[in-house]
Amino acid sequence: MTLELHIRESVIAHAITQWVQPRLFTRCVPTPLPVIVDHLDTVPDSVAFAQLADGSIEVSLAVRVFVVLEPDLRATPGAPASHPATGDIVTKIIIGIRDRALVILDATAPPTAGLPAEATKAVNDQLAELKGQQLFDVAPIVTALEARVPAEPDLALGDNVLALRFGADGAFTPQLDSTLTPPHDWGVFLDADQTLDLLRRRIPPSIPVQLHWQPNGADPAIGASISYQLEFVGVEVASAVAVLTVTPRFVAPSTLRLAASWGINLTGVASPFEAEARKQVRSLVRRTFVTATHDGPQSFFYDIPLPALPDILGSVPSWGGIGSNTEGMTLGGPVRPVLPAPRELLDITVFRFGRPVWWGSCRERAKVGSGNPPRSFAANSPGVRVQAGVNFTDAGALCSATLYPPNEHLAANLGVGATGAGFDMTVGQARAITSDVRMLVRTARGARVVDLGGPSIRQKDDGTLDVQVNYLDDCLYLSGPWLKVVLGQSLTLDDLMTGPLEDPDWLAHLGAHRGFNSHIVTLDGLTAGEAVTVTAPGLRATVFADESGHAVVPVFAAIGAVARDVTVERASQMPLTGSISVETTEFRWLSDVGEADAAAVRDLAGTVFLGRSLRGEAFVDEWQPDGETMLLRRDGGEVELNPQPLPPEPPEAARLAAAAGLDDVVSAQLVPGFDARLAIVQTKEGRGMIVAPGSRTQVVGEWEGPLIGVHVAGGYALARSGGTVQLLSVHRPGRVTFRDRVPVTG
Repeated sequence: MTLELHIRESVIAHAITQWVQPRLFTRCVPTPLPVIVDHLDTVPDSVAFAQLADGSIEVSLAVRVFVVLEPDLRATPGAPASHPATGDIVTKIIIGIRDRALVILDATAPPTAGLPAEATKAVNDQLAELKGQQLFDVAPIVTALEARVPAEPDLALGDNVLALRFGADGAFTPQLDSTLTPPHDWGVFLDADQTLDLLRRRIPPSIPVQLHWQPNGADPAIGASISYQLEFVGVEVASAVAVLTVTPRFVAPSTLRLAASWGINLTGVASPFEAEARKQVRSLVRRTFVTATHDGPQSFFYDIPLPALPDILGSVPSWGGIGSNTEGMTLGGPVRPVLPAPRELLDITVFRFGRPVWWGSCRERAKVGSGNPPRSFAANSPGVRVQAGVNFTDAGALCSATLYPPNEHLAANLGVGATGAGFDMTVGQARAITSDVRMLVRTARGARVVDLGGPSIRQKDDGTLDVQVNYLDDCLYLSGPWLKVVLGQSLTLDDLMTGPLEDPDWLAHLGAHRGFNSHIVTLDGLTAGEAVTVTAPGLRATVFADESGHAVVPVFAAIGAVARDVTVERASQMPLTGSISVETTEFRWLSDVGEADAAAVRDLAGTVFLGRSLRGEAFVDEWQPDGETMLLRRDGGEVELNPQPLPPEPPEAARLAAAAGLDDVVSAQLVPGFDARLAIVQTKEGRGMIVAPGSRTQVVGEWEGPLIGVHVAGGYALARSGGTVQLLSVHRPGRVTFRDRVPVTG
């Protein structure tokens, strides 16, 4: 009997890469000048798997070393080296077995010719923490399934899948693609004998039974025949057979159910005894499966709780489905990848020496005076300082800050930290600086030579010190009704009324005061189950690719004078090599219609009529973009309009949510401009989800952003935002497809 754990190589590769990368992000490599290790990064595409002679698995991962020379940095102060040299340290990570778990046995970085030995040591220091890390323990699953497995498992590779096998004999056949739909990232395979044993262990040994593995395609099924000897009036007169069909099913979130239905074969039982025979067999079946839950006259089930799953270096597997083939059955699911580790490089902001500065605020000075800033300064005036420095962004860690001659003596005045380095001196201390101050800054994410210049300490014509005044006027001033009270004026009722609370304004949330573009972005060439994240101002959407590597995501982007950035990222950090298709519907803002409980728009021969219902009263307006007033009141009899509630409640969106199994939905909207292509729904818990129709309607992603409800009628649309109804025009420019990053209009 065989039990095997299958995990896609891509899952392990991503987990190891993202485990190593954040540690490199903060790693300093102290090398003697002029050589400087600028930064270290993993190379995700470099991961490779190989089986060693002793049966263990070797995972190789390249760490790229970026090397710069200090003279090159001095030549361009403030800028990174233009052409850093690079080389790769190929690390070797050994995966083996400890008890019943996949474990990293060793992780080393061999010396690499042409690269600083300090870089290799730094990588080895980080890899030391990886040794002994457990990737996946199968023992809880074996215990839950009560599986009988041999003590000595082995490892195997095949078709980009790594397997930990118990009792396997012969070549390895991955089961993730062949048995699970959609294909999953990991799974536990039970061969036919192991699967039959799930039922066999629940039948007393004294009862004769025949078991057969008879899957129905991808649906697992067990056939069973149990013989019973029947007695009538104390005399054994015949035998009957209970014929069972047992279907293993996955019940979310983590239960394996053995659901059985059965019938009776009464061949050989005389007709006068058939009723009594059925009664006896029903009683015998219940006594045979005494611990089962009998949910019908001739049906029962066993529920087997599946254990919680350990994370794989931060990536989280989950139970998600069941499948089968002629070889056996696989329980498995997706793996939510650990978030990509940072790869940003050092960015700096330099504040050079200049005039002495004085910092102050109205509140502080008002404690002892008027609150106004001083009118003149001397070198020893309180708060007068001479300052310069550099701020770091994405430094990872500050490794060192070294002053160049002849200003080494200023090191005692240099303040350093993870976010910057700089000087905060008195005027007297600054007078000792007679040449420009330069320093070499080394961080884990880059090195720079910083030129801070020199102080400019001058006397004004009146003999006072020339100082830059930085004054914050943060005092509180009386206004409105409070000022009237102080002045002795009378208050009115209007003075005591609070302002109205604003309704949620999703147009402002998106910055879409000129309107917005509604996009459906289609991506191909992805890995099945892979997460793709799209971010735009005011929203974030994460979708998961289907079994064909296809993902569809909605995006809303404000129309403005400047194009808004929309970012599409794969969780694997791999480039988007497949085609990207963008379909767009443009909604341009035309007018604020006013308050309404319900509204409608209709275009009659080029004339646009708007109907509104507000507190039981009906209004009809004509939109006149070139008139003195944009909305001209009309007689309600001129046009037939049927105002609808806003935001709309499209039944198609509700049906999609119900078909996807979402029963706690409080709001559901279709992506505007597309006929029921995608729906965005919100649950009682406040979670936003993206639902797509198809042969199997399902939740395809998560949504963080506003729910945009738009009522479209021909070339116009209505939406509620900020407490009033907005009129928008509707245009459908079409589709643009990008292949190899080149747009091709479709």
